[in-house]
Amino acid sequence: MQTGQTFHYLFLIGSGYPDPNDQQFYYTGDTLELKVLEFNSIGYYISESITPGSPVWNMDSTRYYGIQKDSVYVNLWIVRNDSLFIQSIHPEQYTHSHLLFRSNLH
Repeated sequence: MQTGQTFHYLFLIGSGYPDPNDQQFYYTGDTLELKVLEFNSIGYYISESITPGSPVWNMDSTRYYGIQKDSVYVNLWIVRNDSLFIQSIHPEQYTHSHLLFRSNLH
């Protein structure tokens, strides 16, 4: 990854995992945008946002389970060997992420 690169990911929802005959997957049309803001010896500073044309903007509720759809989150991504560590750029705060919205990040 290089400073200035932008990546886009579509939101995929799935259900019925235990039963192979009942598995359902669909794309919501929502797009997550990741931008590489900076790279240094510590890691990558990544900005996460939901693109303005995403259908979630027209919904009263959010499918992101408490994460604010209009928030832009900036986190430090640290790669060590085969592991990725994501931490807040504000050490006194919890890490917030659109990408990992159902994860408990500290």
